[in-house]
This record gives sequence, structure tokens and C-alpha cells, in this order.
Amino acid sequence: MIVYSNAKPVLADVEPDTFLLDPEKVKEKITKKTKVIAPVHLFGNSCDMKALTAENIDCGVHYPASLTEQPIVKQTLKPKPCPVSEDLSRRIMSLPMHPYLSEGELGKVVEGVEKVANHYIKR
Repeated sequence: MIVYSNAKPVLADVEPDTFLLDPEKVKEKITKKTKVIAPVHLFGNSCDMKALTAENIDCGVHYPASLTEQPIVKQTLKPKPCPVSEDLSRRIMSLPMHPYLSEGELGKVVEGVEKVANHYIKR
């Protein structure tokens, strides 16, 4: 996807004990041309997002629709319809539940879910 959007991928090394993105290596790679950092979570473990955000490296990404419905994918790959994933992306709520969220942030997510649930329960 990076190449299809005319961007140049720059890779940063991983931590040897977790195989996850090394925040220090990321800092070394950042330039004024850096637009996006895409940490990859692996084996059910998250990258050290706290270390990244402590360095003002924002990495939050949320896909509100199926990948096949994303504008850049439609424009560059012209994918065939994927009706099952497209249907699920409209019916399943994607929550930002990650191990690096604070209790306060998790509380905001829970409050939001409760608000939505109460709206539909009252109908």
C-alpha cells in the first residue's frame, strides 16, 4: 500500500527479545519527510506504544470500513467486492482496546459503548 500511494517505505529494526518495533530505532529513522509510522503488533503483543507516544510519535490508525472499501485501495488495486468482510465492517463495532491504553482512556471507551447501548436499548 505504501508504494501504491507513491510513498517511500523506510524500515526500522525490531527489539531482539520481542521482535516488535524498537522505538529508539524509529526515532533514528524519522526525518522531515516522515508522514506515517505503521507499527506492527505481533504474536498477540503490542509494540511499545507508550514509548512511541512519549516521543510524540503518533501511531493511531482505525479503519471504519473494510479494507476493500478504503479509497486508496479502490483507486490503486480496484479490488473485487468482498461482501462478507464489507458486511461485517458495517455490523461490528471496532473498539480501540489495546494494552497500552490507560485506565482513563479505557473508561472513555466503556462510557461511549454504554451511551450507544443505552440509545438502542431505549428504542
